[in-house]
Amino acid sequence: MAELFIYLFPPGWWTFFFVAFIAQFVMIFVGNLAVITTFIWERELLTPVNMYILSLSCADILMSACAAVYARILQFSREQLADDPRACSWLEIWFVAGFNFLSGVFTMVAVAVDRHRAIVRPTEAKFSRRHTLAAIAAIWLVASLFLVFPYVISAIYGDRPRASANDTLVDDDNVTEVTTTGSAADVNATSFNSPYIYYCSAEKQSGSSFVFSVVVVASFYLLPLAIISALYGRVIYELYSSNAAGASMLPPESLAKKRKAIKMMLVIVVLFATAYLPMYVVQLVRTVRFGTSTPQQDLTMGILLNIAYLLVMCNTWLNVVVYSFFNAAFRTAFKRMVRSVCGRARKRVRHLSGSSRVSIEKQISKTRATLSSSLSSLQRAFSTTVTMETTVSSAGSLASQVSVMSAVSATVSEKSAGEGPERSATARKSA
Repeated sequence: MAELFIYLFPPGWWTFFFVAFIAQFVMIFVGNLAVITTFIWERELLTPVNMYILSLSCADILMSACAAVYARILQFSREQLADDPRACSWLEIWFVAGFNFLSGVFTMVAVAVDRHRAIVRPTEAKFSRRHTLAAIAAIWLVASLFLVFPYVISAIYGDRPRASANDTLVDDDNVTEVTTTGSAADVNATSFNSPYIYYCSAEKQSGSSFVFSVVVVASFYLLPLAIISALYGRVIYELYSSNAAGASMLPPESLAKKRKAIKMMLVIVVLFATAYLPMYVVQLVRTVRFGTSTPQQDLTMGILLNIAYLLVMCNTWLNVVVYSFFNAAFRTAFKRMVRSVCGRARKRVRHLSGSSRVSIEKQISKTRATLSSSLSSLQRAFSTTVTMETTVSSAGSLASQVSVMSAVSATVSEKSAGEGPERSATARKSA
């Protein structure tokens, strides 16, 4: 396993890199998501070359995770890293970046082979979609195996020796030897420490490290670019030379399309080579000067390395710009997709607006009917109350009349009872 370290930048540089990596995350994710959805939306665009481009976009969109996680890593302070060593495990996200690089290299080689076969040997059978899918699957598998292989070796044979707190680094022709064991905390407490670098681990560094880095650059960067350049050189000769047999066998319209496609792929290859070159140069220089640089040189190296990382990430969304500029069919399909999605969204909004308006009107009508019914009930209740009061008052008047009549009857009866004996006495006297 290679050494793992995190650069600790001053506040100004920290803010710059944090904002830059967050911006990269947004641009990579949105741009490549647009490419993926456009190709899925318009299945007719999935020619062999466009299928490779779709594969590149799928690998590129993974790079957005690297940008987001690395922006989070930059927030860690030395104290946080020392208190929580698990923070260093976030650096494993560069596994995704390595996969993106290897899959991109292998994909561009595959596209160059496909274009060379289609233009230089037009009479031979073309690759079908099934062949292209098989090639893409093989590319992803091989890229994954190349990245997993060092972890497998490390698991089988164990980690290499680490540095301890009692070790010092010696400069012997720019070769640094660290031969004893120790923890990352021990390493950061020694002369191995730099105010601008936190070492999550201290792997053995020697002249072989530089040789290993050179082999990696030559195998996975220079050699693929040489193969691609040779293949496209022959393709360009066939397309633009009047004596070439390939161009003479193609109709003018098809020849123009193929020339434009080749221009697009050449721009993609040039962008790829330009984006990754600074990173490899800085990494090689840092390998040479490991353990011998001053703190200010460490800071400068960290700034240059992070700028190189930004260039690598820029390559993943600049490809989208290249597709849009050179591929008219892609632009048309993307516009058609956007118009369709926006049209559906507008119809949905109008439908929801109409449904809401109808629903509101129904609710108002229902509320109005409820209020009218309540008002009618109140009016009936009021009329009933008035009628009951009238009845009660009438009943009271009748009761008073009955009591008066009863009193009059009683008075008449009393008078009648008094007049009876008097009449009897008068009658006896008369007799």
